[in-house]
Amino acid sequence: MKDKAPKRPAFDVFLSHNSKDKPAARALAALLAERGIKVWFDEDQLVPGHRWQALLEKGIKESATGAVLVGADGIGPWEDEEMQALLSQAVREKKPVIPVLLPGAPETPELPVFLANRTWVDMRKGFAEENLAKLIWGITGKKPDSKSARKPAHDLEVAVTRLRHGAERLVGREKEMARLDAAWHDPKTHVVTIVA
Repeated sequence: MKDKAPKRPAFDVFLSHNSKDKPAARALAALLAERGIKVWFDEDQLVPGHRWQALLEKGIKESATGAVLVGADGIGPWEDEEMQALLSQAVREKKPVIPVLLPGAPETPELPVFLANRTWVDMRKGFAEENLAKLIWGITGKKPDSKSARKPAHDLEVAVTRLRHGAERLVGREKEMARLDAAWHDPKTHVVTIVA
């Protein structure tokens, strides 16, 4: 009798985030997807008309790792529920849970005890390729070579903020919104041109 091979998770990472950090989470999801990471992100997976709690639970179960994104407002109420489920799986199934400090996170973040004892990825200065490489290492378990970690992420360090825009009504503009968000916080940037 042959042993069944373990079922490969449908997603590489479940992105848990505070709804107030949606622009940063959206930009990070897009950058990871561009690098071949299968991301469970609520906007892409919550099917209209379906019970979203059941879909969240399924997403957590079907993801190989979890990333808990922490921004200026800390961990939100539903994010806390997701984090608890991810940490429970970390104990039961040895799935990694990666704290990710987003742009705007405090200098000394207050993380829950069981999250704080894990090595975090610090993206407070932006989504530079080096930081993305560290996160991908945590997700895949494979350390990227030093050459690929040095090349710029679209020659852009993304600093996502609460820049007022109608991005939630736009589809497929994650890179452009990330570029605008980065320019908003770069004191050297005076003009950004987007040709559409």
